[in-house]
Amino acid sequence: MSLFKNNFVVGLTAGLTATVIAPLLLPALKRGSRPMAKGLIKGGMLLYQKGREAVATSGEMMEDMLAEIQSEEMEKRAAVAQATSVKTERPENDKPAAPVAIVKKDAEPRPAETSGARASGAGEHAGK
Repeated sequence: MSLFKNNFVVGLTAGLTATVIAPLLLPALKRGSRPMAKGLIKGGMLLYQKGREAVATSGEMMEDMLAEIQSEEMEKRAAVAQATSVKTERPENDKPAAPVAIVKKDAEPRPAETSGARASGAGEHAGK
């Protein structure tokens, strides 16, 4: 029971102290709470703005790097295309020569491949 008595006395003392001190402290707390709340809101607002700036800066850096990489890839592709076109391209004046037929003067003319019998097909089917 002594434990309950001691807790009762401590509780009663705390309650009386709060009742006496509260009227003295509440006006001071009210006066100090508004500037403190404003300070917290202002700090949060500044933190938000700094965060937005950091994200924007990071985004710009990423865009710059992406553009640089794309530019380098385009340059590489252009260099490869130019290197392959140099090997296969001909100058405008260097046109291939037209094919030339070589005809021997002694050669006899060839008979035409299609003869009358073969062209009509009469020779093949006549016996059937």
